[in-house]
Amino acid sequence: MNCLSKGCNNPKPKKGNYCGVCRNSMQRYGVSGPERNLILESQDKECLICKRNISFDGTRSQYSACVDHNHLTGDVRGILCGNCNTWIGYLENNAIDLEKVKLYLNQKCNIEKYKL
Repeated sequence: MNCLSKGCNNPKPKKGNYCGVCRNSMQRYGVSGPERNLILESQDKECLICKRNISFDGTRSQYSACVDHNHLTGDVRGILCGNCNTWIGYLENNAIDLEKVKLYLNQKCNIEKYKL
């Protein structure tokens, strides 16, 4: 017997009605495994930020697809690669000012001032 999520062909576990992928995805984000795959397909299988080609490969790789969600509301925003999802989460959780980040990235340290 298969998982009860619509469109999922994964085998149903001995206990429960949903495979591990669907159960985890539903509990965390409110979308089934097939639904998260449809979201990724609608993005041309690319991370929405860096545009790297990604997939749900079952690993926690930096280039594996991740469901990105708002940490306050739980709303799904889209699918990102592991790298982009990590730093977006860090920025969101720590209220980092992106304008300050932009300024920092464009600055140059006057290294001559520190030469010994």
